[in-house]
Amino acid sequence: DDIVMGYEVSKGKYVAFDKAELEELKPASTRSIDVTDFVQLDEIDPIYFDGAYLVAPVDATKPYALLVRAMEESNRVGIARFVMRSKEHVAVLRPLDGALVMSMMVYADELAKRDQFTEFDGLADVEVSDKELTMAESLIDALSEPFLPEQYHDTYRSRVMELIEGSTQIQEIVLG
Repeated sequence: DDIVMGYEVSKGKYVAFDKAELEELKPASTRSIDVTDFVQLDEIDPIYFDGAYLVAPVDATKPYALLVRAMEESNRVGIARFVMRSKEHVAVLRPLDGALVMSMMVYADELAKRDQFTEFDGLADVEVSDKELTMAESLIDALSEPFLPEQYHDTYRSRVMELIEGSTQIQEIVLG
């Protein structure tokens, strides 16, 4: 009864939501994948992949700076293991702008194998004409743009923020 969903707009002041308000803002679930752009893979910095974290030094600034610099100079990344919430994880550590970024990885045995899905059966036997391939490549060329990460937004979060900014129902809640 004492649990409230809300957003802190200033110290101790919250906009509270009921579950129905947030449910209305959720994006509709579909069974389709909409392709809007095509970009070169090397234009996408892995920091935009899910699970990238900045790794800061704790009382070891010189070894940290040395490791970052050596990794930058050698153009290498590190594979790391760590435990979080009672589970061992594997990640890539890489230098970025003088700091280390850790990108979460999955283990090879966690990846689904193509042969597990019958939907891929027969793909190699599908006939594609040169005209069809030229048309598809033309469409991809027409939709190709440079990757600009700032043009992609979480529409659900944007709508929640609009709800917060438009709310006149700011409440003071004492925590603890």
